[in-house]
Amino acid sequence: MNHLVFHVESAKVWLRDSCTGEFSGFQLGKELGIDSVDVRNQVITDLLNLELIEPVGGKHGIFAPVKSDCPRIDWEAAKQKFYPIWMPFGLHRMVGLRPKNIVVIAGETNSGKSLLGLLTAHKNLAQNGGRHRSVHYFNSEMGPDELRDRLTSIDPAQGAWAGFEPYERNADFHSVIRPDGLNIVDYLEISEPFSQVVVKIQKIYARLNAGICFILLQKAKGKDTGRGGEFTLEKSRLGLALSHSHGVCSCKIVKCKCPLNGGANPEGQELDYRIQGGATVTPIPPGWRWVSEKERRDISMANEQAQIASRFSQKWAEYA
Repeated sequence: MNHLVFHVESAKVWLRDSCTGEFSGFQLGKELGIDSVDVRNQVITDLLNLELIEPVGGKHGIFAPVKSDCPRIDWEAAKQKFYPIWMPFGLHRMVGLRPKNIVVIAGETNSGKSLLGLLTAHKNLAQNGGRHRSVHYFNSEMGPDELRDRLTSIDPAQGAWAGFEPYERNADFHSVIRPDGLNIVDYLEISEPFSQVVVKIQKIYARLNAGICFILLQKAKGKDTGRGGEFTLEKSRLGLALSHSHGVCSCKIVKCKCPLNGGANPEGQELDYRIQGGATVTPIPPGWRWVSEKERRDISMANEQAQIASRFSQKWAEYA
């Protein structure tokens, strides 16, 4: 066996047994002990011709293994099984989730995105009436002191947070989520081209097995999707958009692929709510309903007028 054939065969073994994702030509050469750049390039050319690797779009000199495995779906043996989950605003009574599902929650600043994530963790713990002994929470912005304040403001009772497993993480969430557990990512930061968000979410989806993952995203004011646009919803079964205007927040169901009980799909419905003390969310009647653009503008204007009136009342009270 000549040296080139030996290196190609060694590369096949490395791709099958050790390669975990994208790699450069330099990394391949280092892994296989190839010092010659010409030999390394020829090995890469042979692997490309054999369709064992492929270039990664937008990244010069970066490659990834070709995934040719395609397991058959045994639909005949499948049983209808919804994932046991509590969701804010009674969504668990409207929407059914299944193992390996992803929920995307995109929120503006001050819309309560993290609060809803923490409430979801709290309500799903066994001691609080949920069905889970543990919830895995991956946070990218809160330190220990701030997180403690947030948790105790929601529920200060001893043992109320037993099983809540928080971790500090701001990238590569697919590497650390629990495939069979309840995961909450708060939040998925996007510092590169927004189109790459779909790659990040796809990696999380591929990692899931019997578990599910809530992914929190930042979104621009007035948009229905997070940073990354419609790419963020590609793998989700449920997508929510949180907005904030003049002291009142709203939650909109922008994607729903799994309505419960064969009823009308609630996609497009909205619910208004207020955040109190940074620890509770209170829905505003009439609750979930479809809202036209004109109605939303009228609601926003009424909230603005009420907020102005409140400020004037407080100001006049200072002179009373």
